[in-house]
Amino acid sequence: MQFINQLRWPFWFFVFIKNILGNDRVYIKNLIPPFFVSLFGAIFSAFLVKVLPSIIYGDSEGLERSKLVTGYKEKIYLFFDGPISYSVSNYDITTNLHYAIFSGFLISIGALVLFKSKGGLYKLGLSVILLVGSFSCNLVIEESFTSFRSIVGIEMIVVCLMFIALVSMTNFIKRHQKITFLSMALVLSSLSQYNIIRGFIIPQNGELHAITGELSAKIDREYNGKVMFDISDPAYNVFSNVQRSDEFGGISSAAPWVIKGMAEQIKKVKGYNFTIPDNYIVSENNHCDEDCIVIKPGDAMRKINIAY
Repeated sequence: MQFINQLRWPFWFFVFIKNILGNDRVYIKNLIPPFFVSLFGAIFSAFLVKVLPSIIYGDSEGLERSKLVTGYKEKIYLFFDGPISYSVSNYDITTNLHYAIFSGFLISIGALVLFKSKGGLYKLGLSVILLVGSFSCNLVIEESFTSFRSIVGIEMIVVCLMFIALVSMTNFIKRHQKITFLSMALVLSSLSQYNIIRGFIIPQNGELHAITGELSAKIDREYNGKVMFDISDPAYNVFSNVQRSDEFGGISSAAPWVIKGMAEQIKKVKGYNFTIPDNYIVSENNHCDEDCIVIKPGDAMRKINIAY
């Protein structure tokens, strides 16, 4: 299911490349096959989130992705406040109004260049349809959460419009155009690498080391009792003050299905003998009783951060 979702989001971008950037004019017949491919994908996704859970578990009411949207005005507002805002600002990693204005200016220039091309009105209209269409499945469901991976299609189309603008604006300096774009590519790749390190590698690596240190401090390698986890007080901002969605700058151990895999990996690498019960999250109805040790990932991360 996750694979289908990740394939669906950039799907319409490739339709954009083929039919808008790859042809002099828009041919409706070329849009029919991708439409039915996307329709089949949406129907199959609906089966996976609505019908299959009902067959296996009896109902799917606990999944917001299985419910159709009811608050249309709120959904439209969230679409512009989330996906469109993130995409115009190129994922809005560090919110910057000046960059958003600059980006919006380039997008407008790119749209104008597209409009002035052969069949420009149809191309521009189709671009808007494809941009919204790449997020259409998210627009019709109750879930209002915006993740980075769900706006891949929108972001790619936006970047293409920006690139069209940059090409048209630098045509007058053809002698230096290659150097200009090579310099831009180096700067952008460096910024991307910096964001990956800052927003993903550092938080995840720090989190794993913190939990490893906590396990090492509380548990001997010969201990074969139970280990349970209290995730009631997560340290969301311990490694990064900038967070976007549940991905950039965030931690993983706040999710109950993640911490067990981390602990199992630490156990395997360091040679521990503890066991993790099936119900390993401490709660009011699930206590860590005799021959059991509680690990608090949030406290473990705060201990290694000088800000706490």
